[in-house]
Amino acid sequence: MIKSILRYPGGKSKVAHKIVSLIPPNIKEFREPMVGGGSVALVLKQTLPHVISSPTFRSGGFLLQRG
Repeated sequence: MIKSILRYPGGKSKVAHKIVSLIPPNIKEFREPMVGGGSVALVLKQTLPHVISSPTFRSGGFLLQRG
């Protein structure tokens, strides 16, 4: 499993698998407003390789686009 090399307080590396488990598998795109070290994006890409993961600066949290 690939892990982010960036570690800092508030990072999501310890909960990244839990976050990804809550994402529906039929999405096409995942945008994360607070990418930080990219832990969630790395786990997501390994779990759901068909999903395009990109940061966004829209307010309101995560944006999930269903297929």
